[in-house]
Amino acid sequence: MSDPSSLKRRLAAILAADVVGYSRLMQVDEVGTLARLKERRQMVLGPLLERYGGRAVKWMGDGVLVEFASAVNAVIFAAELQESMVTANGDASIDRQIVLRIGINLGDIIVEGTDIYGDGVNIAARLESIAEPGQILIATNVHEQVHSKVELGFIDLGLKSLKNIAEPLRVFRVETRTGATNATIRRDSRKPAVAVLPFDDLNGGSDGSYFVDGIIEELILELSRFPELLVIARNSSFAFRDQNMDPRTIADKLGVQYIVTGSLKRAERRIRLNVQLSEAESGTNLWAERYDRDLIDIFELQEELAHTLAITVAGRVKLTAADRAHRRGTANMSAYDWYLRGRALLNDYPRRKIVAEMAERAIGLDPGFGDAYALLGFALGLEFLVSGDVADQARAEPPALKAIELTPDSVFANTVMGFVWRTGPKRREGLQFAARAVAINPNDTFAHMMHAVSLLYSAGPAEAIESIEFVLRRDPYPLFWYWDIYGLALAAAGRYEDALTAYAKVSEMQSWSCAYRALCQYFLGQSEAAEDSMRHARQISPTLTTSALMRADPVADVSFVPRCQKAFRDLGLPD
Repeated sequence: MSDPSSLKRRLAAILAADVVGYSRLMQVDEVGTLARLKERRQMVLGPLLERYGGRAVKWMGDGVLVEFASAVNAVIFAAELQESMVTANGDASIDRQIVLRIGINLGDIIVEGTDIYGDGVNIAARLESIAEPGQILIATNVHEQVHSKVELGFIDLGLKSLKNIAEPLRVFRVETRTGATNATIRRDSRKPAVAVLPFDDLNGGSDGSYFVDGIIEELILELSRFPELLVIARNSSFAFRDQNMDPRTIADKLGVQYIVTGSLKRAERRIRLNVQLSEAESGTNLWAERYDRDLIDIFELQEELAHTLAITVAGRVKLTAADRAHRRGTANMSAYDWYLRGRALLNDYPRRKIVAEMAERAIGLDPGFGDAYALLGFALGLEFLVSGDVADQARAEPPALKAIELTPDSVFANTVMGFVWRTGPKRREGLQFAARAVAINPNDTFAHMMHAVSLLYSAGPAEAIESIEFVLRRDPYPLFWYWDIYGLALAAAGRYEDALTAYAKVSEMQSWSCAYRALCQYFLGQSEAAEDSMRHARQISPTLTTSALMRADPVADVSFVPRCQKAFRDLGLPD
């Protein structure tokens, strides 16, 4: 055994970086990817290392480990590296971009020749592994050293559990000057990108706030029908609600050039809507308008507003071929009101029965309201997701089919039909409906996510993962259950560590989430953690069984069911 006193040690700032989606990039263009990596090392990484005194300890095919004597230099280097990568990527398509994620730790290292070891290195690598594309994550000890010495922002992410690190670690995210964390969104398309921020509710945050949100969601959906625009998803825009943040800062974080803000006041049967469109970087107000309308005219207002915004943002882009915006399918404002109430709760699993009741009220007021039937079908379809009982799936079919009958071109109706038929003998038809929803509105991330679910059950995890990652690039602040689906797809693909990273981002773990997290932990040899996860799953749903999970999640992979059966059986879940 080596004498500990003979080991050479020193304190250093360790930076670990790797290329996001390296395997995918190599599959798409192996020669081109290698050429771009070589160019970035020579033209970007090398000069920055020399400038800030970093030593490249080791190069991997998709990453690098760097040692710095100064934590300040390490953080400034990382920020400039990310910003330089954004510039170097230019307007390249996603499958040609080199995007990094970076982790930095300050710690004691063991030096052996030119290599380094120890927890100081391990923690940097673990931070890098949980960083999102374009992000820089730093340990709390790095933050203590640099926060008052650099002109960068820092977001406290709280305590994070890192693989093979005994104690949770407080982690901070570095906010770069150019918003490089959203480079993949900004460079995703040459189309002008626009975000509609939450409107101010001038009724004072009353129970009618859902109405304001519903109007904005409709506006986002209408805008996204224009192929000339890239429109940020509602949940990403709404992630900045009540944060008292400069709209230009929000636009930078979302990676958009244009932002829409406004306010809405509702009084009996009339609304007053104030809207303005601004150029994000300069803050210049490009256009503003006030609308005083009867509620009965809300659909005409949405169409007029969306078309005006699209023309203003797109500038010289010709919109003569653009479709008229799709109507919601009812002139009954009370029915529309109940529909909006239900849509506001759509992602709240425990309240799915309330959503169904609201949809039924809307249908009762207007039996020809197609999207209300779709809402009912989705709410009933969630029952099958929870129970695995095919009878619940059967109950969801009639309203979903009725929605298609009434509004065959509705994105929501086609999305719901795909969701209801994602399993069982009609899964192929379900996949066709899901694909049609995406074709009708290529910017609708909810439709893309439901399409990914259908792919997972009909084609397999590889196709589903590709579709989900498209959504996550377009939607940097996704709904929590997007990570749930991503975790399942990664688990089915045997990428257990990546799946656990996804499940760590699920803010509301359900019984199935815990069960599949247990499966990943089981196959990674994390026995105690797997047992804890399965115990949690059964606490949430005491009647949970393997067969129910397999009926609800029949992943199209021949090895998936045997893997689940083995893991679940060993973890004590009944067949």
